[in-house]
Amino acid sequence: MSRLLSSTAFRLAAATFVVFNLNLRSISSADTFPTRYLPIALLSGDGFTLDSFPFLRDARYPLPANENDGLPYYLQLRRGHWISTYPVMPAILAIPIYALPVALGLTEGATTTEGGFSRTEVMGTMLSKITASLATALSVALLYLALLRFTDRRWALWVALAYAFGTSAWAVSSQGAWQTSYSGPLLLGAALLLLIARSDGGTRRQLVGAGACLAFAVACRPTTGIFALLLTAYAARHHTRHLGAFLAFPVVIGSLLVAYNLYYFGSLVGGYTGPYVAVYDRSASQIALGTYGLLLSANRGLLTMSPVLLLPFAGMLRALWKRDDSLLLHLGVGIVATVIFYSTFTAWYGTFSFSYRYLVDIVPLLVLFVGPAIAWVQQSRPRLAVAGALLTYSVGIQVVGAYFYPCGWYKSPLADPAALSRIFDWRDLEVVQCLRAGPVYPDGLQLIRPRANPATERPDGG
Repeated sequence: MSRLLSSTAFRLAAATFVVFNLNLRSISSADTFPTRYLPIALLSGDGFTLDSFPFLRDARYPLPANENDGLPYYLQLRRGHWISTYPVMPAILAIPIYALPVALGLTEGATTTEGGFSRTEVMGTMLSKITASLATALSVALLYLALLRFTDRRWALWVALAYAFGTSAWAVSSQGAWQTSYSGPLLLGAALLLLIARSDGGTRRQLVGAGACLAFAVACRPTTGIFALLLTAYAARHHTRHLGAFLAFPVVIGSLLVAYNLYYFGSLVGGYTGPYVAVYDRSASQIALGTYGLLLSANRGLLTMSPVLLLPFAGMLRALWKRDDSLLLHLGVGIVATVIFYSTFTAWYGTFSFSYRYLVDIVPLLVLFVGPAIAWVQQSRPRLAVAGALLTYSVGIQVVGAYFYPCGWYKSPLADPAALSRIFDWRDLEVVQCLRAGPVYPDGLQLIRPRANPATERPDGG
């Protein structure tokens, strides 16, 4: 245990966890509401139902309603119970963090804050933030360990820190119970185990672990199935002897997931049915627009809001061109396929959220391609200076996301067609408006020092 506590990876995870929580608030949207409270339901014996949380249907919450039945989009009435529209695996993985507070009764009680929120709302929001920041901090440690396969300790540490604070791992994944908060570390865990397996000849344990990570990732975020398929193909080719072990968890978790989806929704895809399915457009023009927007738009672009990622992005293009590393090739194809998939969403910009929310769980995989770029940057001081400038700018953007967002910039393009153009407008930057608006009050301070003029927002900073 002492060896673990003194390891660089552990200290890195601990330090980033602290920084992720210094803003004393949760930042998310209504998408995360079910995941915040479902662990409480599971630990209280209510199963997967959210009947015990009537505030989720309260008009005080902004409830974009389903156009057919008027229900809040994140809930569905199934078998006489309120069920989460979204996957329940993130809530299951959060149970260890919730277990003691629920056992002590800390998630129960009447109104406790000036804003009129119940203890359940406050504690559910706080515990979900802690869980998400822990998972994201874990991804930083895992990335450091993976980078040691490509570079030395010093550069592995710098790159891991660049990922932690120069990407939306900080401003998005660590701030609330998003699906990406869990799928990102799980995808990276699978990649790390496969990296170790190819160095050590591949053991049964490593392949079982990689398969388990992928199974849980898909259960948290179905779109990670793209990587599951590609890495299964990789395992079938390079670890044929242990393919059965690799598939053990996917078969078990997949069977349970199918059973849950069929029982509650009567569909293999679960809550993503009927009016709850995202609107797709697979035309060439939509894919071109969405891909450009996801990568380069002024207010949602991966490479514009985290320009430090230009270095691994170039490394990925090199790996795809040379095809001299089979594992990286499969990961690179998965990254490209994921970007194209999300480009077909008519709401590819993620609606109410900061930066490139849809792509944030593939970022740690992208960072693995930084190896060739490190060698190139090391060759001259000007290149080091440029890399430092890109990192500084990227960190600044994430500081805005963590401390100044939201600031009222976003207007739904669904309500205002002209608003979509704002996402591409370099003269109308969300980060600039948020800076002008000033820091958002940290809701966590209400537990220590009540506000003189309490607001009536939800307890999530949103």
